[in-house]
Amino acid sequence: MLEKAWAKIFGDYKTTEGGWVVEVFKAITQAPVEVLDHSMILAGHVSKDEYWQALLKWSQNKFPMGTDTGGGKNKIGVVSGHAFAVLEASQHGGKHPQRLKIYNPHGKDGYNGVLPNEDKGDGTFDVTLDEFVENFNSITAAQVHEGYLVSDIVLSRETQSTTVLEFEIDNDKPFVVQLEWPSWRFISSKCQVADPVFTAAVAKMDSLADAVLMTNGSVLSTNARAGMPGGAGKYVVFVNARFPFTKSWLKDFVVNVYGPSTQLARSSQYSNAIDLFLEMQGLCRTIMVPGTGRLVGQAAAEYTLDEDTEVNGMPVFRGFTKDKGKEIHSAYQLIVWDAMRQITTRNADGASFSIYNKNLSPT
Repeated sequence: MLEKAWAKIFGDYKTTEGGWVVEVFKAITQAPVEVLDHSMILAGHVSKDEYWQALLKWSQNKFPMGTDTGGGKNKIGVVSGHAFAVLEASQHGGKHPQRLKIYNPHGKDGYNGVLPNEDKGDGTFDVTLDEFVENFNSITAAQVHEGYLVSDIVLSRETQSTTVLEFEIDNDKPFVVQLEWPSWRFISSKCQVADPVFTAAVAKMDSLADAVLMTNGSVLSTNARAGMPGGAGKYVVFVNARFPFTKSWLKDFVVNVYGPSTQLARSSQYSNAIDLFLEMQGLCRTIMVPGTGRLVGQAAAEYTLDEDTEVNGMPVFRGFTKDKGKEIHSAYQLIVWDAMRQITTRNADGASFSIYNKNLSPT
């Protein structure tokens, strides 16, 4: 029944081929989905001990988890190029204390690793943490919380791609604010589709400086999010989303809150959405930037917000050139908000600006 419903959503079974765990988890649960590629652990960018503690926590929280194998032959005999359920992470005594229980939806397995596996016909088998990291590509976990709801608002791509939203939370439970856009599966694969370029941030109304920027958790997901620690009160959301390759087929996109029930609405407090974003980042419309003066490294130059010039939908700061005392160096004409960087990373203070030469186009 679920397979048929999934095919109906996208028009036919053919369009559903080659799916990813993150797609299904997001569609069924609507919860934020965490994806970690095991290459990050193998390369030393993520600690294996920290990863194990995360797996234990997700397992204790009963988060739905999934994994997958690559197309090449693996060392433990399991099916390649396939998706599996991760049923549990658990700590044991003995030689291999860190173990994960895996389930093959096909109902059988060929596991021949270091742990016992007497019944290869039920699809369930255990692997060690080392085997898991070395033979499976990634982990996907849907952070589902009992009692949480999805409260959403639909925004027009043409008229509301830059806007301010507001909502109220009546308790102190943590929640997540998400930006959602359609999957490429909704249209012909011949059409050009790409993720949006976006800058979006969430903050409590009385604490704008603590704004959290939305980031994209996975290159495979059509979702970006900002995890909020919680706290009753009024919240605001700055949204700036551009869909450069979707052309006329995309009519709208969605912002939602996953957590306690609430109601998102357009805010009337900010006539100009960029004013809220500047407050969140602690910026004025005119700023002084050290080291960008006419004599590099010896002076600060003045920059003013230019709302008539946009890069990826965000206005630039243009260097002041008339007053010799504040004149900028010719190499530092504009300051541009690096929206692409915000998809994956965020500076500790939440701000990330990049300076470009006037003859260069940011990518």
